[in-house]
Formats: sequence, C-alpha cells, structure tokens
Amino acid sequence: MDCGAHHVHISIPVSDIQIKYKLNKDREWVLRQLEETVVYAREAGAGVSVGAEDASRGDFRFLVQYACLARELGAERLRYADTVGILDPFMTYNIFQKLIKESGMEIEIHAHNDFGMVVANTLAGAQAGAFFASTTVLGLGERAGNCPLETAVKVLDRFLPISVNVNQNALQSLIEYVNSITDKKCCTPA
Repeated sequence: MDCGAHHVHISIPVSDIQIKYKLNKDREWVLRQLEETVVYAREAGAGVSVGAEDASRGDFRFLVQYACLARELGAERLRYADTVGILDPFMTYNIFQKLIKESGMEIEIHAHNDFGMVVANTLAGAQAGAFFASTTVLGLGERAGNCPLETAVKVLDRFLPISVNVNQNALQSLIEYVNSITDKKCCTPA
C-alpha cells in the first residue's frame, strides 16, 4: 500500500493438499487470512481481487464459501486458478457456471497448459460467464505456461459474441519484442 497501489490481488491456496502441505495450515486459517488481508486492503482504500490458488483440486463447497466471504468483505472478483492444469473444457464450463451462480462474483479464469488445453479452457470459462481471463504474451508462464494473449484475442473474438478491441499492430510489436528477449521460437497469430 505504501507504493501507492490502487488495486491489489490477494491469493491463497484453496485446495486441501496445498493448504496442508504448502502452508501447514487448515481451512479456517485460510478464511481468517482472507478476511484479515481483504479488510486491511479495503480499509487502505484499495480495490481487491482474490485468487483461489489450486481451485481445480479444491473442494467446491469450500471454494464457494471462500468466494462468498470474499464478496461479503468487498472483493470485486475471484480468480479461479487451475494451478496444475488438470481441467478439460467441459469441466471448466460446468464449474464456472456453478461458481458464478453460487458465489455471485465476477470470475477470472487463470489456466495452465499442462495438457495443451489452456486456450480451450479459457474459452470454456469465458463461455460460462467468466468476465476476465489471465493471459501472457506467447503463453510464457511457470511450468507448462498460461493462455497466450495473442491466441486468446483471436479465439474470444471468433467464438464469443463480443468484440475484443486490441491494437493489432501494437500486439504484433509486443509479440516480436517478447520473442526477441526470450528467444522463444513460436508462431505468431495469423
């Protein structure tokens, strides 16, 4: 907050495996930390989004409890993370529809590409009502990578009844720049 941030993202694991083995804590601790940090950020005047790390391996009822508490505390959106990339598009669509309905929150999809389905899962999340999608240039990200921005722009524009307003020249320049500094050899959008 001392840096002058106007919006913060607070993320914590919601799967029992990460709560237990990564944090050595329990669900109640997670909910207390969520409350403490969201209240602190909101009282400091920041907008807040919350992340549900490893949500795809978490208990859905606990996820809804986490999301509803975040909403009650004033968080603006929930980022659902498929941290280890285990979802398929059908699962993604069904989970997102239920989560949006039961939590009453705006949802962001944060998918990983462990099984090569990151774009399909991002599209499925968006089709189910996710209003935000995490992307990275050229899909660069930890482990198997994330949804490529340049592909998401094309896919969402093509398959959803929305217009993705992106400056294509600036996007191409960004792709070329990232490609040059990372030495990532890949295709650029057609």
